Amino acid sequence: MARQRKFPRHFVIKASGFYFQATPAMRKAGIFSESLGTDLTAAKARAKALNASWDAIRRGLEPTGPPPARPPVLSAISSSVYERQMNTAKRNPAPSMNSNTR
Repeated sequence: MARQRKFPRHFVIKASGFYFQATPAMRKAGIFSESLGTDLTAAKARAKALNASWDAIRRGLEPTGPPPARPPVLSAISSSVYERQMNTAKRNPAPSMNSNTR
């Protein structure tokens, strides 16, 4: 008799909550890592759904259930910080290491 898993595959527990950790092959197929929150029951259900989608993809079928999470993107705040840093770097370029000016 097969032993039942306590947690779904690719389920990770961290101090901040529960996570689904996708493998490189999963990411290539469109299933990405995602935060599952702090509710264990809901987190397990979402992880099982993501695993079912992955199993379907591996069998060459269309994934069923809720759609996989989107890949992570820069937030608006991160984007604006990046833009500001790039603009500052353009206005104040670093001195060249090869210049002999003193």
